[in-house]
Amino acid sequence: MTEAPVSQGVPVSRLPSRLGRRWVRRRRVEKLPDQPIIHLLRENSSGRLIDQLSDHLGTIVPHVVLDVGGTPAETPRQKSVQIRKLLDNAAQGLRDADSWPRIGRLRFRRYALLSWLLKKNLPPTNLAQAPHSHTRQLLREYLRSRRPRRGQAQQQEAALWESAAQSLPWYLFVLSLTFFPLYYAWWVRRSRAARWFMRQRYLSPGESADFPSFAQRLITTPSRWENAEQVRKLLVHAFLADLTDSYARRLWRWQWVPKDCYPVLLLRNLGEDTVGKVLVRLINDVRNETGLPDPLLVIGSGPEPLQDSETPSAPVTLESWPETLQEARRKRSNTAWYVTLRVADEPPSTEDEPGVSLGQTTLPLKRSKLLRRIPILLVVLLVLGGGGVYLQQYYGHCGRSWWPWTNTALWSTGGECVGIADSEHRFSADISEPLLRDRLIAAQDRINQQNAESADLHQRSVADGKQVAYFSIVYFSTLTGRDPDSSTLDGVAAELEGLAEAQRSARINDRVAIRIVLANGGAKMKHAEAVAEHIVDFTEPRQEAPVVAVVGLGGSWRETGDAITVLGSSGLAMVGTVTSADSFPGLSRLYHQVGRRTTGNPRSSRSTCGTWAARTSPSSTTKPTPTAGTSRSTSTRNWEVRPNSRTPRTASRRTPCSADPNRWPCTRRGRTTSATT
Repeated sequence: MTEAPVSQGVPVSRLPSRLGRRWVRRRRVEKLPDQPIIHLLRENSSGRLIDQLSDHLGTIVPHVVLDVGGTPAETPRQKSVQIRKLLDNAAQGLRDADSWPRIGRLRFRRYALLSWLLKKNLPPTNLAQAPHSHTRQLLREYLRSRRPRRGQAQQQEAALWESAAQSLPWYLFVLSLTFFPLYYAWWVRRSRAARWFMRQRYLSPGESADFPSFAQRLITTPSRWENAEQVRKLLVHAFLADLTDSYARRLWRWQWVPKDCYPVLLLRNLGEDTVGKVLVRLINDVRNETGLPDPLLVIGSGPEPLQDSETPSAPVTLESWPETLQEARRKRSNTAWYVTLRVADEPPSTEDEPGVSLGQTTLPLKRSKLLRRIPILLVVLLVLGGGGVYLQQYYGHCGRSWWPWTNTALWSTGGECVGIADSEHRFSADISEPLLRDRLIAAQDRINQQNAESADLHQRSVADGKQVAYFSIVYFSTLTGRDPDSSTLDGVAAELEGLAEAQRSARINDRVAIRIVLANGGAKMKHAEAVAEHIVDFTEPRQEAPVVAVVGLGGSWRETGDAITVLGSSGLAMVGTVTSADSFPGLSRLYHQVGRRTTGNPRSSRSTCGTWAARTSPSSTTKPTPTAGTSRSTSTRNWEVRPNSRTPRTASRRTPCSADPNRWPCTRRGRTTSATT
């Protein structure tokens, strides 16, 4: 393609606008545009145009200046070496461009590997044979060469790490030795570079069994033994493919938005019979044959245009070039991407009037910078949000485990652990009274051990075909307290001991497998309603060892009545072992109260607790006896608790609601309001 006839050419001051500022990305999200190969023509000082454009692009746009005025080599191999050296300089310049913080550093993984292999120039081998160990060793050396170079301090630190690695456990040391071989095995088969080499079209990679076999052909001087033109096209194709990959949008990259500008290749002294013409024709042919877009903008300067092998029917300008590109590339025209532009001569510069300066280009980068930070912001928000949820669950969960979601029905609130315990947690393990603490922990350990024995008995009975009854009972009570010297925890310890003994007796004597689940409603059952809801959720999905009843229920507090309502509405049977409120039986027909009903004396539930504990604890071996001098009247019973005697209970005379309307339960019928221990 030739230039449009221009009488005097484009003024230098208007050159950036005449070029259309093709190095600027027009839209924030767009596909790669078709970039032409522009040849700036000027008879005098044509090389100065490249210097002016380079100063104009500055550190904003990544660019590299190459002098391509050399004569092409005579032999095909030397010509391939010339092209490789030019592309080496171009890749190095673009990679080290000062503008990399704006667009992200350009990487040339494919081209670097290809250039490294072509520099070996080893003797040819039989291509019918598999790649020998020397080729594979070269690939391993290339992988090691990609590691960053270490200074003296870093080498000493690396030596310390290597010596420390020898003191690791044997399995970790073996893993450290096998990591690199495993990475190499993956890299030569599944890496992006290896797959690209085996799928591209030049040098017929399908004739090689795998990438090491293809690499063996590349290290044995393919420009001499194979088609040199194919080697040069492979170099250009790898160079352009790396640029295209650097501009690809991928969510796992921080440069997930297309970059603000496109790289520019500036060719000085481009003309006929120069190595630059060879490079321009190679870029033109590779784009025609592959049909893949790339972001590289090529601008050359010279006094005369390149000689065309064909003459277009009409002159082509930068404005009309996109319209004729599709037809020209289908015809495989060697000038399909080549466009010339005549530039006017500058007036001679003097000390008072220096040469024309194009200034420095500017790019609107604010929005794209924000867009590039969106993935980072999302990651930060995800980490902070996830960390907040984790810390909330970690500090709100009992046990401080690294994975606090193991038992979500157990949580910490108000300085105590409430909810349904698993086999690892022990309630009241941090109280100050050592004897009581040991009793509680020992009773819970015994229950958990017998739970495992009950499950084993059930599994063995199923295997033998004689399935035994296997069900669960939830013990729901006050398993923690603010006052460790309170008689509440002492009564709970006695209840747990009695439950463990009844569980053992049922398994041994009656061949019934019972699983006891411990649930804590907190001090004075303050969290009984929330725990009751978790008990309901716990009972619903259980297919094996279904929950048949909830026992205990703590003392006669208002929260206990709320829990009875929740459990009763879900169809769970309840047995109140220490409760004594008159209104509790009316809350649910599934509720049964063992203790004698009372409404006034707060000592009643404590005495009931002592009675039930004394009856169920294995330490109580003698029959209870009444205290001497006491009356049997139901209204004046006065018993006191002492070892090996019947546990006394106190029942006060009921006061009519008319006399004391604020007295519980007159204030709220059907719900418990006052607290009795």
